[in-house]
Amino acid sequence: MIRPLFIFFLLCFACPVFGQDKVVSLCTYPHWAPYVHPDLPQGGLATDIINQAFISQGCTVTIAWMPWARALATAKNAICDGITEAYHTPERALWGRYSQPYYEVQGAFYSRKNSNITFQTLDDLKSYRIGFMRGASVSAEFDAASFLNKTEVNSLKQGLKMLDRNRLDLIINNRLVIEFELGNMEAENYGISDRIVIVNPYVTARNLHVLFSKKSKNSQILILDFNKGLDKIKKNGVYDDILSKHTNK
Repeated sequence: MIRPLFIFFLLCFACPVFGQDKVVSLCTYPHWAPYVHPDLPQGGLATDIINQAFISQGCTVTIAWMPWARALATAKNAICDGITEAYHTPERALWGRYSQPYYEVQGAFYSRKNSNITFQTLDDLKSYRIGFMRGASVSAEFDAASFLNKTEVNSLKQGLKMLDRNRLDLIINNRLVIEFELGNMEAENYGISDRIVIVNPYVTARNLHVLFSKKSKNSQILILDFNKGLDKIKKNGVYDDILSKHTNK
């Protein structure tokens, strides 16, 4: 299991709240490139958007990198103010407050090329071993599909290795994240990008939000700051510049 990496980065300047500096402490999973990763410029696309939105409101942001399930628990208990990239789920809405969506991502199933898996509905996948990230929400339909043979993995890399070694039949995650991870794995797993392929037609489209804990005393103020900042960077062109930088669009 990945050990938590409590690596903090000061990303911008401070602004006053109730006579004190406003510091936004966020936590996130470190291996979800190109959206979040400590080795990417500005911490990845999602981190860059969030940082610039808060910068526009004069805030200081700190990021703590840790495993996904622990990041959720840390945010839920207000050890940090919130988590940087979260899908909306009814369970999370019980303890958290969501920002406006700041980016849409697509999810998909991947399998070994030689398995020739095809399907039309989730019911067709009952006989397959399906990997997904521990603590992650995939989609409302997938999350509720108790008839599926699901296996939680601690990291996407672990799941892709299990798939490549025939310990899983399918894995589901964000499409760009899987493609990015497969490219990084080529050095130690030559040909893995050719052996593992996307399975059509199942693709989910979901919005990313910053999710703030209701236990965080300033959560409502922080949401207002982020939403105002997001609107500002979309209007002044900073948002489009970030997309161009991280996605080559």
